Amino acid sequence: MPEADSKVSRGFRSADSEVTLIAMGMVNPFDDLTRFRKDLLAQPQNSGITYKPKGDGWFVLSGYRGNSIYYEKYVFSEDEMLVQAFVIEYDKAQKSVYNTVSARISKAFKYSETEWVAEDIPEPELTLEQEEALIVADERQVIIDAVSQTQPLEWRRYENTAAGWQIDYPANLLYPKPQVSRPTVRQFSNTDGDALLILSGSKNALGEIPAYIDFVFSQGRHENVIEQTGDGNWYVVSGKRDNKSRLFAEKYVFSPDFLTVQVLSFEYPADADPRYFDAAEHFLRDFEFHAPSTPNAEQTANAALSETDLINAVSVDGGVWDKDASDDVYDVMTFTITNNTNAVLHSLQLDPFRSGQWHTIDMKPPLYPGGSGIGAISVLRAADGMPAETFHRPKDRQTWWPNMHRNLKTQPFVRTETFTTEVNSWLFGN
Repeated sequence: MPEADSKVSRGFRSADSEVTLIAMGMVNPFDDLTRFRKDLLAQPQNSGITYKPKGDGWFVLSGYRGNSIYYEKYVFSEDEMLVQAFVIEYDKAQKSVYNTVSARISKAFKYSETEWVAEDIPEPELTLEQEEALIVADERQVIIDAVSQTQPLEWRRYENTAAGWQIDYPANLLYPKPQVSRPTVRQFSNTDGDALLILSGSKNALGEIPAYIDFVFSQGRHENVIEQTGDGNWYVVSGKRDNKSRLFAEKYVFSPDFLTVQVLSFEYPADADPRYFDAAEHFLRDFEFHAPSTPNAEQTANAALSETDLINAVSVDGGVWDKDASDDVYDVMTFTITNNTNAVLHSLQLDPFRSGQWHTIDMKPPLYPGGSGIGAISVLRAADGMPAETFHRPKDRQTWWPNMHRNLKTQPFVRTETFTTEVNSWLFGN
């Protein structure tokens, strides 16, 4: 649709405001084509140029600006003193349609000595297949753009009831490793495996902070300390390791009687992205002592579990690409989901590729305690046939990780109600 124009320009915008077209005429301030073109090429907005042909009395500039594609053509009068141009800009996801539109306009666009008249350029008529392809391309581009950007840290609470400690950790940067034999210890690492967060709780047999810290230093690995400080019931140590190629940050927090200690140790590459430094600062500032919980004899087996306990008691594994269920656009991946909680599991979210693209799985029928079932997700393919949500990592495009789940939707499991429902089903078929 046309927009307000002047005597030297005319603007157009698509109905969804995603495409803009401007036609214009102007005086060449540089008097010749070469200098005019050189000036445009030096402009910051043209740093993403991928196509720049030129000919006798004309040139084209085309490339990327953020998530958009732009195409500009400039045509000159015989003495190169006057310029006429058109500029079209549209989202990358719409290139299958508007690349063709740009080419058609460019082919017909020539310098005119007479006063030009801009006519409305109709929206291209699309077949149903083209519309569907455009929708898929748009969805694909949204995912690729999302995973290609550095994501802000997503903080999640993790509680260890056995040791008492709890921490908010960046769940889209560090991921829990398989549980070790000691229930009071938990490790988290990043996808590349070069960052490690270890949390633990234990008795302090030495009975005081200075003696405990001296013992820690006697074990080595603290030769390049940058900072060490403490106050009250805590002590912080940070510095460099491995020829200064890695950084570490440690915090020790003690119970009021100093007989119990909880420890946070975080180690990561010195050249890591800034989010790791932000995480380290957060850990050192917010990690505090929490007394281990004492089981209450009056608590029933149906006592509500914490979010951490729920997540840990559900396993998601056995990922398989289901070729029979896949189509030309989506691959289907199935998982075995086991519910070891004391509640009925209705749904959960899954991000097996650690991409920040969460898939919701509804368990139908719901999973009762001790039960297992199959859950499936649809994974949109990129143009290369690989998952769009792994576009940001060129290697191992189909690599996935087990137990990458969150947001469990559960309800308390009451055996008497379930038994009644089962009996009615057996007797009456309802």
